Amino acid sequence: MATFAIPRGEPLDPKEDCSPFDIGFVYSTISKASPAEKFRFINNVWKPSLNYSFPASAEAAGKLRKCRHEWLVRFTWLVYSKYLDGVFCLLCRCFGIQYGKNAARLQKLFRSPLTFWTTAVRRLQNHSSGKCETHSFSVVAMANFMDVMTRRTVAIDKQLNQITFRQIQQNREKMRSIIKTVVFCGQNAVALRGARDDNPDDETLQGNFHALLAFRVDSGDKTLQEHFENAPRNATYRSKTIQNEIINTVGSYITSKISAEIKESKLFSVLADEAADISNKQQLSLVLRFVDSSQQIREEFVGFYHCEYGTSGVALKEMILKAVADLGLPMANCRGQSYDGAGDMAGKYNGVSSLIQGQFSKAFYVHCMNHRLNLCVADTCSEYLVKDMMSVVRSLFSFFSGSPKRQQHLKEKVKSLLPASKHEVLINVCETRWIARLDGLDRIVELLLPVVCTIEDIAHNRKGGDEESDSGDWNQNSKAAAKKMLPSITFQFVVTLVIVRYVLDLTRPAL
Repeated sequence: MATFAIPRGEPLDPKEDCSPFDIGFVYSTISKASPAEKFRFINNVWKPSLNYSFPASAEAAGKLRKCRHEWLVRFTWLVYSKYLDGVFCLLCRCFGIQYGKNAARLQKLFRSPLTFWTTAVRRLQNHSSGKCETHSFSVVAMANFMDVMTRRTVAIDKQLNQITFRQIQQNREKMRSIIKTVVFCGQNAVALRGARDDNPDDETLQGNFHALLAFRVDSGDKTLQEHFENAPRNATYRSKTIQNEIINTVGSYITSKISAEIKESKLFSVLADEAADISNKQQLSLVLRFVDSSQQIREEFVGFYHCEYGTSGVALKEMILKAVADLGLPMANCRGQSYDGAGDMAGKYNGVSSLIQGQFSKAFYVHCMNHRLNLCVADTCSEYLVKDMMSVVRSLFSFFSGSPKRQQHLKEKVKSLLPASKHEVLINVCETRWIARLDGLDRIVELLLPVVCTIEDIAHNRKGGDEESDSGDWNQNSKAAAKKMLPSITFQFVVTLVIVRYVLDLTRPAL
């Protein structure tokens, strides 16, 4: 057949010159045909041979365009009508009217043939990309129909649920990468939003969560890539609301597993403490202690609870009882309580421990051992020699941290005197937690020599070179502070520092 320009809107060939299985004859009725007729047509639908020459038609700017054989090979669902010189989606034409919310909106390839060839490839790609719900359901419907007609089918109830089941599986695969990213952020203490989270499509405004999703796509996550490319903008499942829902769902899953293990062991104890968070809101942290099925004693954190009704003993008691009840655990199985010694927790009449034990007599109260140890260490550190030593350590930290120039001079001294040292600056000692004090004491012991040498250089206005006559440019305040600091670093200070560090080192948690 010669290639020539033809007008649009009318059948190209007479019916007698076309196959009875040309889709152009039945496209408007095939969806209503009986299963047997539909099966017969699908198996015998007319397809042009490789030497068939498609007719051309004038399109944009008068250029001749025509259908191409490679389209029929690439898109296996595509069928050509010689009668209408157009293509249809066989799957949607046979089954699309039954499925999909957007079936009524489809026109070309479904209700009428696609005959404009200039943009045909883009239209065909969009049709099968996953954005067309009708086509997605028709693919599944065709597979089920052929299974039934060739007797390769499964039970009827499974047939009815198969389309929905496959859709659920696809959605789960899409969510898997998103959920894993949220879990990764949680396990590694990475803020999901970070500094910015204004526009997931702008690399400079993505935030940590969106940046990690983009990294997964770049690393070859094809499922996630296809989801972001084809999903509607309001269904990408990466908004702040979805992030929070995933966090809450993962948290509920973890606590439900912990709850199931405690139910298996039956008995448990409650540990709790309240403190202000960074936004200055009082939060109660709750931990449950139990013996698991392998006879191991475990303490599992189950959540933070905002003390919205205050921190009185009554309010905290009600919060603990509600939290335990929400986990599905009966407080009658509680055999112990452990809190700090504050009045609202351990008070004889209105403390949490007394109120709970008055209601559940077997929930005995034990003063938290860590808090007791902290009190003992704090009391020991009230000895005047220790207090003086701690005061000097804090003064040394303040002396260097308050001046970048002094800090830099200390770093140079460390490199000169202790080239193998991994640390170059001092850190402060914590006022309240003895474990945190250890890090500060460890650092001052490690860097004591360069610290003393640096202070001497500043006090005597030296640059710190090999020649003691080198004149430095230290100001009067620095020289005066250094001269005042030097007499504090005595033999008594060093002995006390070493002994206290050794004693506190015994309180480190065993690794």
